[in-house]
Amino acid sequence: MERTWVSKNARETRRIAERFAHALKKSRRRVLVVGLVGELGAGKTFFVQCVARALGVRARMPSPTFLVVRSYPLPKETFYEKLYHVDAYRIKTKRDLDNTGLSRILQSPRSLIFIEWADRVKNYLPKSVLMAHLRHGKNGRERIITVPSIR
Repeated sequence: MERTWVSKNARETRRIAERFAHALKKSRRRVLVVGLVGELGAGKTFFVQCVARALGVRARMPSPTFLVVRSYPLPKETFYEKLYHVDAYRIKTKRDLDNTGLSRILQSPRSLIFIEWADRVKNYLPKSVLMAHLRHGKNGRERIITVPSIR
């Protein structure tokens, strides 16, 4: 099950991300993987930054485009210990993905993993991955954000 919102601006996107973060706080999955799919400029990175902020990450979170994987500690009151932000845009093969260390990260307990461009690596991700979709709305400023339900 999933929920779709139309965001007209950054403030609304932030509120949607905060709702999603609230649901994540209730989750107790050993490892939770959220795949983000959407065209360039749809707001994938901004959405992850807003979720991370709502979960208590205070560090500056630049896009992981060139490093591919960035990690951030989460506060003790959160079930998850680390948030990983992955950009799979340049990943072409399983070997490329393995070189990022993602397979090791997927094995580490209490990890929350966000993977941008997840559609490019979906064959290598666990079946339990939750997919979020972001796309441009009518006027170019709106974003259509579809997020999965968290159980």
